[in-house]
Amino acid sequence: MPTILKVLIPIWLLIFATAASANEFSDGMLAYRSGDYATARAKWLPLANSGHTRAMNNMGLIFKKGLGAPKDLEKAYGYFLRSSQQGFSLAQFNLARMYQQGLGTKRNPEKAVDWMRQAADNKYARAQLVLGSWYEKG
Repeated sequence: MPTILKVLIPIWLLIFATAASANEFSDGMLAYRSGDYATARAKWLPLANSGHTRAMNNMGLIFKKGLGAPKDLEKAYGYFLRSSQQGFSLAQFNLARMYQQGLGTKRNPEKAVDWMRQAADNKYARAQLVLGSWYEKG
């Protein structure tokens, strides 16, 4: 096999895999928005398990709310945590709320503030608002 093909084939495979995962994620969003939570879950679960940060966050929401799957706060916490560790601000916000309320994990106000601050530092406006109100209230 020519050297150029040895280089191009992996690149093409990566491009097509990325495009396929983007399509799966978008298909999951369409299903979610139309109330077809089981389909959204089916589209997002493989992506989440392969490290897709937005899919992990969305799986956290699925399990937190019990949409298209039984409610499971520990699974929701796990998905939010993994997505948060990759720097996804919406997941950091959701994780902070889990710590604040003691959902799926032990209530921990310090960790709630830490994760909310990270979300705020990542320019998530809602986190900035919530963090400001927490500081104002003490």
